[in-house]
Formats: sequence, structure tokens, C-alpha cells
Amino acid sequence: MGYHAAFFILLPLSPLGAMLFIILKVFRCYGPIGLVFSIYDSTEVAIQKMIEATQRMIKVSVQSEEGRREEVWRGMNPAIKRHLELQIKTLKNAPRDPDKLERILKIKRRQKEEAMEREVTEELVTEIEMLKVVLFLVCRNIKGVGEGEEKNK
Repeated sequence: MGYHAAFFILLPLSPLGAMLFIILKVFRCYGPIGLVFSIYDSTEVAIQKMIEATQRMIKVSVQSEEGRREEVWRGMNPAIKRHLELQIKTLKNAPRDPDKLERILKIKRRQKEEAMEREVTEELVTEIEMLKVVLFLVCRNIKGVGEGEEKNK
């Protein structure tokens, strides 16, 4: 078996992130949703796996609301659904350049500090969490390339 790491454990969790963690525990009881990626996956593969797993969580919730899986799940809280949709959007649209990611993170952190409304703050926290995940994945691959080049010398 290969080594796997859950993407949401890499960083401290926000309140919505903690709620997502609890939801994942519930889903785990009913079967895997593929929310892990191999440490050997490329950045794009890891991000795609996270997107697909999040889409599956939303889909399972929608199916339960339609009555097909009523015994498993009683529908998703609208706030959690928005949170998951924003995670997907951020993962899809995040640049893959570490310098650009750092600049965006700095701007988002400043916006979060200046935000006056709870909803705006929650959205910014979600975006920041996902940008940090992408930054980790991008930097992980850059470090891996550099280490491999040093070994070959």
C-alpha cells in the first residue's frame, strides 16, 4: 500500500473546516469518498482528487435530499454546501506559481483582517485554506525536483 495524506490535516482548521472534518467522519462510516491523495501524485492530480472528492460529498447530499439515500444522510447544511463549492472554485482557479500564490494569500489575509461581516470572513478563510493547500503542493513538487537534481550531480 502506498502512503497517503489527507489534505485537510496539513493545515490548522477554521470553524468551517472543523465542521467539514466532522462531516468526513460521518461519510467514512458509509464508505470511502476518496479524499486522500498519494504523496507521489503531481500537484494537478492531487488537486483534481480533492475536487472530485468534494463534488462527491455534494452529490451524496443531493441524492439524499431526493430521497434515494435518506437513511444515510439527511441533506447538507447550505453553509457547508457553499463552503465546499467555494473550495472547489478556489482549487480550480488558484495559480500554480508559488510567488503568485504568496501575493494572493497576503491580499486575502489583509482582506480577512479588514472584513466586517461574518460571511465575508468565512469565505476568505475558506479561500485562504485552499490557497495554502495549493501552495504546499506546488512547493512540495519544487523541493522534490531540486532534491532530485542534487542527487544526480
